[in-house]
Amino acid sequence: AGMKTKNMAAIASIQTAPGTTVFQLSEFDGNVDITNGPEETSFSPKRTSHELRMLDAHDKQLDAISSMLKSGHDMSIPLEMHGSGTTNPVKLMWKMMATLKGMAVRPLHLSYRGIGSSSGIAEFVAGNSHFGCAEIPISEDNKVAISGDANNPAVVLQFPLVLGAMSAFHSVPAEYLNSADGLHLTPCVMAKIFSRQITHWNDPEIVDLNPTASLPNKGIVMLHRKKGSSTTNFFTKYLHETTENECPTAWTLGYGEALTSDADVAKYSTVTGQWAADQAVTEGGGGVVTCEGSGQMSSNLASIPFAIGYIDSGHGHADGLSEVKLRNKDMNYLDSRQAGDDGVKAAAAAATFPPTSAGDFSGVNMLNRPGPNTWPIVAASYLFVKQDLRSLGETGVAVKAFLEYAMSTEKGYSSSKGGQNFAGDFSFTSLPDSLLTLNNAGIATLQLSEDSQPFQWEWSTDTTVGPQRNTLSCKRANYETFALGQT
Repeated sequence: AGMKTKNMAAIASIQTAPGTTVFQLSEFDGNVDITNGPEETSFSPKRTSHELRMLDAHDKQLDAISSMLKSGHDMSIPLEMHGSGTTNPVKLMWKMMATLKGMAVRPLHLSYRGIGSSSGIAEFVAGNSHFGCAEIPISEDNKVAISGDANNPAVVLQFPLVLGAMSAFHSVPAEYLNSADGLHLTPCVMAKIFSRQITHWNDPEIVDLNPTASLPNKGIVMLHRKKGSSTTNFFTKYLHETTENECPTAWTLGYGEALTSDADVAKYSTVTGQWAADQAVTEGGGGVVTCEGSGQMSSNLASIPFAIGYIDSGHGHADGLSEVKLRNKDMNYLDSRQAGDDGVKAAAAAATFPPTSAGDFSGVNMLNRPGPNTWPIVAASYLFVKQDLRSLGETGVAVKAFLEYAMSTEKGYSSSKGGQNFAGDFSFTSLPDSLLTLNNAGIATLQLSEDSQPFQWEWSTDTTVGPQRNTLSCKRANYETFALGQT
């Protein structure tokens, strides 16, 4: 009591700036104070928020679990696993995690933050996530940075999760286009648009490709992503590779995660220039706009007339955007919907993947591959983890289970299906058997703590396996997972 009195006297002696109003504590005696309680400067236990209620509920849950454990009850605190990375498959990630949680007896807390490929790689390298996800593969330099030893780089396993088409989308009003033909562009013309060599929609080179359209004398609004975008990486690499022989002056900015600043040019050896500087958009006069993430790219394409930008195709289609019809390597004009899953898988079949999950994926190239209906801009979203998960304890078990689930093609029961079955729900293409075989062989090499018990699976009714605490069952769900299955 004496120490408390001294502390309160010291706090009362603190001098605040003249004219400021000091906060007051009110209603802590349990009684309502209608005079002081509503004041902006009052802290009141009668006032709460959803966050505070959640914290209170969490504390009560932990207390209950602790009590059960002390009494010898077979129960455990929630098993956590957290990842971060590319925004492209973020909704697929969330659906897989929600479904997996519903399949578990023991409580699972799984989360994924969509922050972009380069940011996800940075967090993973720094040890701030249990797994990462990116369209840009982990580099050999990243592996050295993880281990801190150039002579002994970390062993990182990479797993293609899904295949995705990327494309250019536009907002030229339909009244200026022939609805049957859409907007046709060649790689050379598109490169000139994004390098600002072509700045108006009625430029002769665009008109020649679209003879049935009535393209207006309107300026082109060019949209591009800020630094760290995997979509930028593959889109600019596509422009680089498709123009370097046919029209080398159409694209001289190189390729990489970003083309935004002098620092990018210095950081990435493949980058030789910058995007055009931002230019205020005027009605009919064009402009240049930098976009933060896929969401802002999509919203700008939806709200700014006469714009063009690049985005993963699934995102663009989900938001109702108009897609450019690109000329592929076989000289056919098509959009990614026309190419379909077969056109995406054809690009993967023509690429060379390393023989093991621990290999170097930097040479995998699914751009401008041959085939009459092959889509020319295809990338894989990669999951990546350290091979040695022993230091994570039981969390390593959750990581392995998530990877196994993500590669599963099991049909399951009701909404609880293997993760690959959800790819098409978000306009991705599921993996061909060859990549699933590669992935599952890599997952089998993960090193887990000896004290941990791996999860097992129930994909059809098994009264011995199904009820066990380490079983993930397609027969088990909750209303959340049921509702997810209806959307």
